[in-house]
This record gives sequence, structure tokens and C-alpha cells, in this order.
Amino acid sequence: MIDTCLRFIAVVFSKSIDIDKCIEIVIENIGETVVCSKPYDFNRYTSYYTDEMGEGLTKIMMLIKGYFNPHHLANLKKETMSIENHYRVGGARKLNIDPGYITPSKLVLATHKDYAGAIALLEGINAIVELIYHGGTYRELLWTYRDYSDNIPFFNDVRKYMELWL
Repeated sequence: MIDTCLRFIAVVFSKSIDIDKCIEIVIENIGETVVCSKPYDFNRYTSYYTDEMGEGLTKIMMLIKGYFNPHHLANLKKETMSIENHYRVGGARKLNIDPGYITPSKLVLATHKDYAGAIALLEGINAIVELIYHGGTYRELLWTYRDYSDNIPFFNDVRKYMELWL
């Protein structure tokens, strides 16, 4: 399974970090990006991070080069939390990094949230399947975040890339 599994990173970032800096942080700390989604206005989906990170939040999704062992997802989440902490200002995060992995059959996200579909991994870190591939496209589930649903065309393109690369 490792040879069909790639790391996936979603980053929400504040106005104080530009897109190039965001991508640079990911490359330096996690790995080379292969493909990125178009950045989008994250505040149109939720105000969950507004109190901590402010208005005008942007989100981008990135595929990271190289195979990934999905058994290391909890450790990857810990690494991303350490990166987030490094960029805190006055105790507030300036970026939120959600790691996961994508395979030809699903996209799995690491999270601290515990809701329907979440599976405990390690020390309060859960895994949740956000999208499944069925009938020629990735599909949302009852709990899928709306921005993931809206980005299904991007994930379908990623899957095409994976078919060529893997």
C-alpha cells in the first residue's frame, strides 16, 4: 500500500504569511510539493479559526513528493503541530497545517477533532476519511468538510497524476 500512498498537506494561513512563504515552509519542513491547488478564501467556509488567526484566511492544498507510509500519519500530525508552534505570534497561530494522505481509493486527514467517522490513532490524534473514490470520481461523505467537496476536481486531477507517477 505504501507505493500507492502520497502525503497530502492542507494549509490555512493568515495575511501575515504570503503564499510563497507558505509553500516554502512546507517544502523546508515536510518535503517538495508536486502539485498545489489554487489558493482560496477559507473564511467563506468557516469562521472556526478567525478568533485566533484573524480575517482574510487563505487555504491551499498540496501533494508532497514521495511515497508515504500511512502508519506514520499521527507522527506527521505531530510534526505539523511543531511547525505551527514555531510560527506562533503572541500565542496565536499564523498557519494551520492539516496533514493526510491520498490513495487511488480515498483521502484521509489527521485531526484532533473527534466526530462521526474519526478513528483514534495516538494521543488525541484521529484519522478521518474525507473522500472516497467511486464511479470515476472522489465523493464526499456525510462529514466531509465543504471545501474538500468543492475541491473534488483538484483531487481527481491528483489521482490522474498518481496513476501516471505510481
